[in-house]
Amino acid sequence: AFPRGSVARVLQDAVDARTIARVLVREDVKKRRIRGTEVLAGRGYWTERLASLSLVVSPPSFFQVNTAAAEALVAAVLEAIDGRSGPVLDAFAGVGTFSVPAALRGHDVVAVEREKSALGDLERNLEAADTDAHIIPGDVAYALDELKPIETAVVDPPRTGLSAESLAAFASLETGRIVYVA
Repeated sequence: AFPRGSVARVLQDAVDARTIARVLVREDVKKRRIRGTEVLAGRGYWTERLASLSLVVSPPSFFQVNTAAAEALVAAVLEAIDGRSGPVLDAFAGVGTFSVPAALRGHDVVAVEREKSALGDLERNLEAADTDAHIIPGDVAYALDELKPIETAVVDPPRTGLSAESLAAFASLETGRIVYVA
């Protein structure tokens, strides 16, 4: 048995947490195969400020822990895609770190994301920013086949980098520019 209430009280007292969630994983933690999440206290999400945007992030969705670095990455990506025509693919879109600012700049964004928590956050963040993007749920390696051609692709993969399947899919993608964030 997991002492949910006790854990939540201790953590809230220790770090003044507003949201405490338990992320349940399958098998090896490094593979991030999420079995589910359980909110122990609070709303079950938090809000990150990114320049003038507020982005909702739910566990186990990913967000850069260094907000200043995230802002610099967004600025660099926007600089690389501004002035280009055609749709912009945001591969591994997450909560919308690049999709939302790009859509607000008038780009036609196609966001691909496979994690359910991140997809929900992405939809909420687009709606809160009063903008939209075409969202494709699923693995980038298999979603790219239906997206040819794409003028510009923004690729921000997990720490492990691109899988062999994703790398092959990007190698065959008809694109004018790939902006790789690592």
